[in-house]
Amino acid sequence: MRYLLIVVFALQSTGLILAQSKIEIEEKNMKMSQGVQNGLSVFIPAAEIKMLEKAWKKKVKEMKGKTTKVKDDLVAMGISMYNISDNTVNIYVNCKNALNGSQFNIFFDMGESYLSSYMHSDPYKSAERFCYNFALETAKTALEIKVKEADKSYKKTSDELDYLKSSLDKLEKNIERWSQQIEKAKEDIGKNQKEQSEKRDALSKKEFELQKAQKNLKNIK
Repeated sequence: MRYLLIVVFALQSTGLILAQSKIEIEEKNMKMSQGVQNGLSVFIPAAEIKMLEKAWKKKVKEMKGKTTKVKDDLVAMGISMYNISDNTVNIYVNCKNALNGSQFNIFFDMGESYLSSYMHSDPYKSAERFCYNFALETAKTALEIKVKEADKSYKKTSDELDYLKSSLDKLEKNIERWSQQIEKAKEDIGKNQKEQSEKRDALSKKEFELQKAQKNLKNIK
């Protein structure tokens, strides 16, 4: 079994959390579309099934093949892999969800039997290396996507914080301006009340003068 330490950054509500995972390859009997067969189960950190299946189809295309769906398997028929077999091989793949990544299960149909370390020592080592390289490439791509997503989320949160800071600055300036306006309004109220008192006194005098003028008009003969 071969390992690779992978650093995965995930942005969560509590902050940036550091998680570690590793590529793991295990040979075992597993259920697939052709029954229970010997294969390699590869844990690929960070990779999601949709992205993983897309990456596998691309890899098959690079090997001059194409994939078809048989039950839960992606099947590539007649693939030339000379370091594994002198003849073409049929490859069956299915993907499962796993914690912090996906499980990539692959089966090599050699014709008379499925690839195993017991029956095909050297070809198995080549197949294991092939799986490891594919897993490494896929994990790197998945992590690059997560880095971009985390960076985008970081920038968005940073922009939101800048907006809040700017809004606070405006509010504080408004409060200062409004405070000055309130003080000015208080002064204007006091001035208005004083002027009203003066006008009431003046109005009383004018009323007296009016009444006096009306009385003189009435008494004129």
